[in-house]
Amino acid sequence: MPVERLTRQSNAVVSLTVLALTCLSCANARRPAAEPDKGTVMNELRVQLDEVARARAKHGSKPADFSYSSCPLVLVGVPQTEILARLGRPDRSGSCSKTDKDCLWEYSFYYLPEHWVGGGRELDLHFDFARVVSKVECVQTQ
Repeated sequence: MPVERLTRQSNAVVSLTVLALTCLSCANARRPAAEPDKGTVMNELRVQLDEVARARAKHGSKPADFSYSSCPLVLVGVPQTEILARLGRPDRSGSCSKTDKDCLWEYSFYYLPEHWVGGGRELDLHFDFARVVSKVECVQTQ
């Protein structure tokens, strides 16, 4: 009888251990992916912007789209001076005087040959009064 009891207890311990490990792996699987590093994201955007600049310089006859992989929401909170240093001047910018509460910079990730109608992916960065990114929008222009 004692051997039978030990076997049942051992089976119970093994079952509980397997259940605990299963629960741990499920908990780890549910954790959100780590947020990308701001510097890495800006480096990737810079590479894409350089590709757009090369396409413009060639004045190719075909449109080119150098879209970023996902909308870089991680840029919220980055100072305007750092954006300028890492991404360069925007393709377009709204009113950005020191008295404006909101300022918009637009970066284009596409090239259209002369006389083509259309658009492409753009990154819109909104800066607050302190000139820190307050909102990131990824838009498809037409």
